[in-house]
Amino acid sequence: DKNWPSLFLIRLMEQRNDIRPTVGSAPVDDARKQKDEAEAKAMREASAINDRVMAQAVSELREGVTEAEMAARHLAPAVLEENAATSYDNDAHLRRNLLVAIVAVTAVIVCQYTFTSWVPTLLVKKHLAVVSSLGFSTVMMLGAPVGALIGTLLVDRVGRKPTIVTAFALSAILGLWYPAQTTASGVMLVGFALTACFYILMAVVVAVYTSELFSTTYRFRGAGVANGISKLVTIGMPYLVAWLLTNVGANVIFVTIAGIAIFAGLVVLFWGPETNRRVI
Repeated sequence: DKNWPSLFLIRLMEQRNDIRPTVGSAPVDDARKQKDEAEAKAMREASAINDRVMAQAVSELREGVTEAEMAARHLAPAVLEENAATSYDNDAHLRRNLLVAIVAVTAVIVCQYTFTSWVPTLLVKKHLAVVSSLGFSTVMMLGAPVGALIGTLLVDRVGRKPTIVTAFALSAILGLWYPAQTTASGVMLVGFALTACFYILMAVVVAVYTSELFSTTYRFRGAGVANGISKLVTIGMPYLVAWLLTNVGANVIFVTIAGIAIFAGLVVLFWGPETNRRVI
């Protein structure tokens, strides 16, 4: 900085009559030259590190390699160290995380399947005509894309756990409120909101959270076990729902949905780790 880029300011300041600028670089440079042994050693080590990094960077330069790719390669050791720490934490709680995944995924699949698949029959049980019940269920199913969109928007901004626990709680409340509806608009609006909650959970729990509960070593197996068990439970749901409709009544279906949602929400709240913004 002894050249034009900075010294031109001196010429500008000399145009003022109230100050007399003086270049102070020389005494500063003289002071910086004075190094004790520790400083000199640190400078030599820093210079050696710089030489090694530059040599490695030059050796890896190829035509077509981007700056981002080069940066990723040289950041890899730090990322791997952080990843190893997170993976160790996930592996240390593998059984807990597997339990959380099984409960959460099973609850989402069972509640969503039971409601959306059986809602025409449930509406008929509430003395609505078949044609009307199909129309109502169609309107309520419009909550599916809305819920998936909401889940997509919230999962990173709010976090996994808050979104999941809140959606389970709302599902339970709406599940208990739904059978109390006596008007067509109430049935459709509450059903729409309930469907939206289920698909928030589908977007967050099934698509995102379950895989993040496991390190790379166990990710496919953990998510596979959770999804597999949820499918096995779902196989038995038609028989349970049919038996409940025949022997107990339609309202108990919604109480069951609410109970499952509350249980799953509590499991995630107390035992589920927050995986948002963590290296996995």
